[in-house]
Amino acid sequence: MKNATVGLRELRENIENYINQVNKGKSFIVLRRSKPVLKISSPDDEESWETVVDFTEFSHNGVSAKEVLRQHTNTKNTKQQFTAVYKKQGKWYLGWIEEIPGVNTQGKNLKETKENLREALHLILGVNKALYKNVSGHVIKEPIAISY
Repeated sequence: MKNATVGLRELRENIENYINQVNKGKSFIVLRRSKPVLKISSPDDEESWETVVDFTEFSHNGVSAKEVLRQHTNTKNTKQQFTAVYKKQGKWYLGWIEEIPGVNTQGKNLKETKENLREALHLILGVNKALYKNVSGHVIKEPIAISY
């Protein structure tokens, strides 16, 4: 079945309607500024799922978006440097962070890809910080530096 498209604003304003449609087996590609940003499909659609991290291992209820955003806000002035890699493939530009698996994106031009990659990196770092904040037991937290 072909995925229908929906704008991000439309999705936010009519979320219950789209949840009901997804529960009936329909899938949607969500667009932001005419660009695909995510796919929504039923959790029962097993073939499209890949377990990357089980957030409930860190907190029974998962990790809230508010916590991720709060952590991101608190670390906004922390400077870290990573290596961004870009490659043109067909009509698209691909981008990824060399040091962090899973931080990757695409864009129609290099500028868009750089913006998307920066956003993806912020999100991943914020989620990781929020995930490990609630680890129970004795925890040692310290900076680490390596050379390679």
